Amino acid sequence: MKTERSTKYKAIVAFVLMGFMVWSCAEDPNETGLGILPVGDLISVNRVVEQASIRAYTLADSLQRTDETDYNILGTYNDPVFGKTRAGFAVQYRILDYPKFVGKSATLDSLVLYLRFKTFVGDTVTEQTFNVYELNSGLDLYSKYYQDIDLPGMSKPTKLAEYKMTPKMKFDTIVKYTSTGIKYYDTLYQVVPIRLDNALGNRFLQADSLDMNSTDAFLKFFKGLYIEAQDLPQGGALLQIGGTSLKLSYKHTAAKDSVYSFYETDNSARVNKFSHDYSSTAFVSELGQENPADTLIYLQTMGGLAANIFIPSLDSWKDSINVALSENKKLAINKAEIVFHVDTLLSDLKDLITPGQLLLTYLDQNGESVVLSDYSLSPAYFGGYLNRSDATYRFNITNHLQDIIEHKKINNKEIENNGFRLTTAFRNTLARRVVLKGSKSKVGIRFEVVYSKLK
Repeated sequence: MKTERSTKYKAIVAFVLMGFMVWSCAEDPNETGLGILPVGDLISVNRVVEQASIRAYTLADSLQRTDETDYNILGTYNDPVFGKTRAGFAVQYRILDYPKFVGKSATLDSLVLYLRFKTFVGDTVTEQTFNVYELNSGLDLYSKYYQDIDLPGMSKPTKLAEYKMTPKMKFDTIVKYTSTGIKYYDTLYQVVPIRLDNALGNRFLQADSLDMNSTDAFLKFFKGLYIEAQDLPQGGALLQIGGTSLKLSYKHTAAKDSVYSFYETDNSARVNKFSHDYSSTAFVSELGQENPADTLIYLQTMGGLAANIFIPSLDSWKDSINVALSENKKLAINKAEIVFHVDTLLSDLKDLITPGQLLLTYLDQNGESVVLSDYSLSPAYFGGYLNRSDATYRFNITNHLQDIIEHKKINNKEIENNGFRLTTAFRNTLARRVVLKGSKSKVGIRFEVVYSKLK
């Protein structure tokens, strides 16, 4: 029993010492533990940083699906760095029960559209104008819709409402603290009431019973609304809409004042339309150019901007493995990481508009984005989250590098080093953007590898 315990203890000590050697490589990776390990069992732990050969450039992101997202974006915003973005959306409404006003002599009081928002990006001084139209073409809950959908072309020409507002943030009075002790206040939901033209309200009150006996019948009778933001020459904001509803207020002989509500539910089709204008930006002439003079890269949600990243040295690790084998040594990759630095002059880390997470995919032979095996293993392990303490985004691509070294195949196609696509997370549901240091900047993009060479 004593011998067994002694053996377990030695094994634990050896494991701890091995872990210490691997992760203390930043100080002097080739000498850590040399006085402890016996001669003949030496492990050389090394760290390589690649930067000079890395290439990166900004390009237009691919079209994003914008149907049934968690939030809808509404507004016009002239970003001083990223140019103009406009966002509008269309939504269906459903009936939850049979309306009591059907078949009765009811008189309209009002029909009001309610928009709920909690946060926005932009300024609090520029007045926005929202227009509301009735859809002429229906939306299909099971169809795919993208950001370039022609919602104006799907709408009736008559305007149901024109509403002006200057968005303000509303904060809770209860103090909260982050894990690091920073004090903050939660933002609160606000409701924007937009009174619609009486003609639509009267249509509801005069509807035939067959138009109101089911949601399917109602969706044929009333296909939904399209809400757009008018253009602005400067300033503006993008609101994150967290739900809408319609409230019909009326009177009839059987009751004094009555209300009936039409709801946007999880089964309501809804779709966003996004458009971007980069003509006024500093980077417009180099957008999509593989060898830009610009030292920065730009990322934006809503089908805005992405970046392609090329790290040629990934291929050289195949040769390094072969050389080690020829020397009767074993080479093991402990960690491979790509580090991106935020340009803190053009991206305020305290601002809500800076994304909390980025996504990194690799490009296959056809230039299509493919999820890395590191992400499939664990998103937390993979990384990509904003580190506010050093203004970086870091991605762990250890398994992906190993896949390249081992000539791993997916769908009978070998994983090759064709580059990476860098985008923001939540691209179809949040208004976010960030400027990063590019490969030509002094800080640059770093590819760091920690590896062990065993005799």
